[in-house]
Amino acid sequence: MKLVIFCVILSVALAEYPSNLPKCSQNDEPCHTKAGQTFVDNYSGGLKDIHLLPFDPFHIKSMGLKRDPTSPVNIELEFTDMDMFGMKTMKVLSAKILDFGSRSELEGLIPSLTLKGHYSIDGRVLVLPIVGEGDSEIKCKNTYFKYSYDMKPVEKNGKKYASLEHVKLEIKPELVQFHFENLFRGDKNLGDNMNKFLNENWNDIFQEIKPRFAKALSLEVKALLNTFYSKYPYEEYFQ
Repeated sequence: MKLVIFCVILSVALAEYPSNLPKCSQNDEPCHTKAGQTFVDNYSGGLKDIHLLPFDPFHIKSMGLKRDPTSPVNIELEFTDMDMFGMKTMKVLSAKILDFGSRSELEGLIPSLTLKGHYSIDGRVLVLPIVGEGDSEIKCKNTYFKYSYDMKPVEKNGKKYASLEHVKLEIKPELVQFHFENLFRGDKNLGDNMNKFLNENWNDIFQEIKPRFAKALSLEVKALLNTFYSKYPYEEYFQ
């Protein structure tokens, strides 16, 4: 068992920085943007050498939205075993990857984003009660996003590695469409009418749940990026 653990540690330690991923100076935004697009285009399926998990599909074990009595969309919504498809189609619009103490940002556009997974919901949406549990699908069209974060230095073996903190995600989809199966304990008529209602009022509904949804998703992205940044000293990401 000790030999297996040693081999895993050794394989990570010897993993080389991806040769096709450009290295940039810290103030070279066009270079960082190009590097970000190269990363998306080549590594959406993950990178075993550094234990980077796939991000298309991007698997989320669980993600929940808590009730907000002050909101017209006052729901308890829990997703489990959710997969997000479409990240590999991302267009990186700009990337600013800066040093410790400065705010880094990534902006992009995802033409088609689909989230599939098991859900459970209970509460009220605008004026209507809603309850259900089953499979769900959420489709987002032309989703603009901005992901910003600070870099915290972490000392390992005398070198500085990076860890994300104070993450923030802003998202602006052009269109969102919902489909929840087995609403109202399988009552097809009530379920169909509720799905229709959700889609007719998607913008009002999404604006209400967006802060909670974006916060939950930002933490999932943080975990993914921390995996990438934890494998090399921070200086190795730059020329």
